[in-house]
Amino acid sequence: MQSDPDDIGNPFFKGTDVRVLVIVTEFNMGKTPDDVLEDYPNLNTTHIKGIWTVIAPPVDKEWIIRRRDEIERSVLTNEQRSAYEINLLDLACEIQQWEKRQEFIQKKKLERTAKALETQDLSTA
Repeated sequence: MQSDPDDIGNPFFKGTDVRVLVIVTEFNMGKTPDDVLEDYPNLNTTHIKGIWTVIAPPVDKEWIIRRRDEIERSVLTNEQRSAYEINLLDLACEIQQWEKRQEFIQKKKLERTAKALETQDLSTA
């Protein structure tokens, strides 16, 4: 990914004129990486992997649990504890959204595979 000095804040994929925000919007609308690659032939899997590291970084659930336990054991003011708890809740929500997005993508892949197999069976019958 790179940015145009004349258009700061709107990065595009290196070697293309495709804006990162356009692809993020496509994913938010439920498209899978395969859909995006089909719709944007000048993108490749490296571009898609790059964007996923930005919009859906890996989440370490064990770290969140450890951190929650540390907060519960520590001596913090109520205000500090509330701020930490809010951060942990935000992280938990992000994990939940990421998991739902992964489930949706997997469901779409399975539907496409089933449809392709069905089409293939009909054409050989």
